[in-house]
Amino acid sequence: MLPWMAQAQRSLTVRPARVADGPAIDRLLRSGLYTHSHPYWRSPTDWIGRAPAFVAENRYGLAGCLITSADPPPAAWVRAAAAITGGPPAVVVNKLLTTGVDALAALGISTLTAMPTAAWLAPILDHLGFTIVEQVETWIKDDLTAPSSGADDIEVRPAKLAEMAHLAVIEQAAFAPRWQHSAETLALAWSQAATFTIAEQNGRITGFQFSQSHGDRAHLVRLTIDPTAQRTGVGTRLLADGLSRCAALGLTHISLNTQSDNLVSHRLYAAFGFYRFGHPLPVWERQV
Repeated sequence: MLPWMAQAQRSLTVRPARVADGPAIDRLLRSGLYTHSHPYWRSPTDWIGRAPAFVAENRYGLAGCLITSADPPPAAWVRAAAAITGGPPAVVVNKLLTTGVDALAALGISTLTAMPTAAWLAPILDHLGFTIVEQVETWIKDDLTAPSSGADDIEVRPAKLAEMAHLAVIEQAAFAPRWQHSAETLALAWSQAATFTIAEQNGRITGFQFSQSHGDRAHLVRLTIDPTAQRTGVGTRLLADGLSRCAALGLTHISLNTQSDNLVSHRLYAAFGFYRFGHPLPVWERQV
C-alpha cells in the first residue's frame, strides 16, 4: 500500500453499522459516485444485524459502508459497498473489506463473494485477493410461449410457506454454497414472488421455480431441480408452467440469469426461445 493510502486509512474509523445508520447509508447508496448494491429480496439496510455490516467515518462524518449477508452460511455476499466521492474509493473500501473479512472469519464464514456492476470495485477486489470464479449472463425471451408443456405425470402446483425448509435442502444439493438460499430467504421470496411453484413426481418434490414481475416483464429468479431428478423433464415442466402463469398475470416477456458454464440449462432455455442479452458479469470470490 502506498504511504499516502496508509495515512488516509489511519484517518478512518470503522465500526459495526447500527440500524440507526440506515437513513445515512441509504443516502450514500443513492447519491454516491462509488456505490455497489446487490440487495436481493431485502434492501441493503435490512441486512444490518443479520450479518457483519460496517461504516467508515472520518472527521466529516460517514465516509463509506459495507454490508454483507451470510444466508445461509458458510458463504457470504457483499450486498452493498460505498465510498464518499471526495477521495479515492480504494482507501475506504480497502479498510471496510479488510475489517469485514476478519469479522466473517470469526463467525465461521468460509467465502465472501461479490458481483460488481460498476468498474470501480473490481480493481479493489483484485487487490484484496478476490478472484473471478465464474461468469453470470442474462438471457431474455420476447414472449411467453412454450414449445411443450412437459411431461403430464409431473404435477406442478403453488408452493406452500411450510415447504420452504424442504426446498432449502434441495438447494443445498443442487447449488454451490454461494448460490444457495436459506429457508428464511425462500420464505421472503415466496411472499413477494409473482409465481412460486413446485414440481412433484409420485408425491415427492423434485424441483421448484419462482419469478418476479417488473411492469410487464417477468424475471425467472430460480429454477431448481433436485439432482436425483435431473433429465426427467422437471425443468421443462416447471418452465412451461411458469411461462403460462406469467402470461395469465398479463406479463408479456421474461428474463433470467444463469452461469456461463451451465450448459444443461442453456440447452433448456434455448429450446424455449431464450437468447443471450448483454455482456456476462464476473463473480469475484475469496476465502476468508
